[in-house]
Amino acid sequence: MIITSNNEKELPDAFLRRCFFHYIAFPDPDTMTRIIDVHFPDIKKRLLREALTSVL
Repeated sequence: MIITSNNEKELPDAFLRRCFFHYIAFPDPDTMTRIIDVHFPDIKKRLLREALTSVL
């Protein structure tokens, strides 16, 4: 089972004692570009650049 959290609320201690916690940092712009290229190889470069600028 995988549970994700957006860090808006603290998870209960009893829950955390039974879990393995692994933090995954949000991808940097270069990594995000490679991820998007895999899923959307025909995306227009301008659209990609504008989307990344608004998100990152």
